[in-house]
Amino acid sequence: MRVNGDSAILINGLRKVYESTENGVVALKRADLEVLCGEFFTLLGPSGCGKTTLLRLIAGFEYPTEGEIHLFGKNIANLPPFKRPVNTVFQNYALFPHLTVAENVAFGLQGLKKAKSEVAEIVTEMLEMVHLGHLADRHPDKLSGGQRQRIALARALAPRPEVLLLDEPLSALDLKLRQAMREELKRIQEQTGITFIFVTHDQEEALAMSDRIAVMSEGQIQQIGTPEEIYESPSNQFVANFIGETNLVNIEVVGVNNGTVECSVAEGLILKCTNNHNVVSGDKRTLSIRPENIRFVDPSTSGALPCKLIEKTYIGTDIQYQVALADGVELRLREQNTWRDGKDRCSHALGDELAIDVPVGATQILAD
Repeated sequence: MRVNGDSAILINGLRKVYESTENGVVALKRADLEVLCGEFFTLLGPSGCGKTTLLRLIAGFEYPTEGEIHLFGKNIANLPPFKRPVNTVFQNYALFPHLTVAENVAFGLQGLKKAKSEVAEIVTEMLEMVHLGHLADRHPDKLSGGQRQRIALARALAPRPEVLLLDEPLSALDLKLRQAMREELKRIQEQTGITFIFVTHDQEEALAMSDRIAVMSEGQIQQIGTPEEIYESPSNQFVANFIGETNLVNIEVVGVNNGTVECSVAEGLILKCTNNHNVVSGDKRTLSIRPENIRFVDPSTSGALPCKLIEKTYIGTDIQYQVALADGVELRLREQNTWRDGKDRCSHALGDELAIDVPVGATQILAD
């Protein structure tokens, strides 16, 4: 990441209401956001959460109901798209079918009235960057999905925009190609140093590529942070549940001692966790516990929670288990399917009486 600390995009109080219905549809609720220069920043959330609306507001395809959008210090909220030094890569790539690959990449440059020699030089540079120089004379209909995606990226980068917006550009690709293109996109972003703002609903995609992520739901930004911060320290139930897998457990705080919280999970079962939200005895909250942080232990282990195995699913790299604690509380846990000197890696059987351990640092008290 080549982030220099300066703001590329600074958004203040941005709001978008579509007035096509009687009461209007609020697509974006007063968003505040800063994207740093040279950052790979991702807007992540389910369909209808407002992430594409926010991207279109930055691009100029929509105008805000309220608020400001500053690009390198200049308020561009009411400028038309062609007056903004940003480019967009769309989900369907929007390549011109009657033009060759080279002509597609050159299209935006010709609109800038650049000399033919300069256009040819930049086109060659862009095609080499995306490893498609050998396809310069082909037409888009002769290319694979991944190749079309890279040509669309080269075309968007050719005018050297200050910010590149990417609206779910990988969603039409198959899994293997999508995974390969993640690495390609990140490589190109680091090579060019251009600020990328990427929209996706794919959590793994966001975690793999982003410097920082804004998680969105129902027109609001729920949390902004690095992939590690978002995954390890979710701010609320939506973020915890949307990013990866988690167990959400209702608890009552029964004791606080030197920053460690004792939580009653079920009758006679106590979990310990860190006091990350300044809770006090008697508070009723929700815990987030990632399945990979729970492990089977010997029942005699101090603090072990007795449980019964009620479900087991083999998923290749891992085995996923469902266990029942007292009072009907159920937890999912994952055990990596590593080699164990020939021992059976699926030794636990349905109905087995077992015990689990949940380390103090493996749980998060959520804000809501």
